[in-house]
Amino acid sequence: MKVITIGRDPECNIVLDDNLISRRHAVLRLHGTGKIEIIDYSSNGTFINGTRIVSNTPLKIHRKDAVSFAHAKTLDWSQIPDPSRKPRMIILIVFIASVLVTIAGIVVSHLPASKSDSGASQDIEVYENTEQPAQGNGNATAKPDGTTAQPEKPNQEEASSSDIKLAPDSRILNEVDRKKREQIEREKKKKEEEAKRKQEAEAKAKKEAEAAKAKKEAPRRRGTM
Repeated sequence: MKVITIGRDPECNIVLDDNLISRRHAVLRLHGTGKIEIIDYSSNGTFINGTRIVSNTPLKIHRKDAVSFAHAKTLDWSQIPDPSRKPRMIILIVFIASVLVTIAGIVVSHLPASKSDSGASQDIEVYENTEQPAQGNGNATAKPDGTTAQPEKPNQEEASSSDIKLAPDSRILNEVDRKKREQIEREKKKKEEEAKRKQEAEAKAKKEAEAAKAKKEAPRRRGTM
């Protein structure tokens, strides 16, 4: 709580230079919640909105009230700090900070993973792969007692299952090759037929040209005879 003294005394927080004003005319109490109280200690009185208040008795007032001291001076509210502004500013600052933190979190969550993280994951995968021993390489390994351990033979069921899985793929490839060969044969046959028809057409045209030529030359031969 903050106390503001008002009066003619130079030591008061707000000095009012008038003979009607008492040396310690009134006191304002400013609470942190924004509540304002006034206490009158004067002989000529303190008036709130034109009504004189009871002396030595705290009275709650508001910043919109008109406060007069002995009808000689009025209270300038611009000289009175507003305690409620500080909490409002703090709340506003906290709200803005929380919004900025939320936005920053959203932006960071949408950023791609850094190269260092991806490199570390790749190193872990390589390490795990190198830790696993090679199996089924067909080489015997030596035991500490001098004997050799035979390599494990692959399971026949696993081998047969792999063959079964590969069989459909081979059939599909064979079918594709067969269709491709058939298409090539059809195209080849079609080209041969076109070439044959072209040759026949050329031969026919040649015969017709020779017949026409012979027909033209026949009257000339008769005339010479």
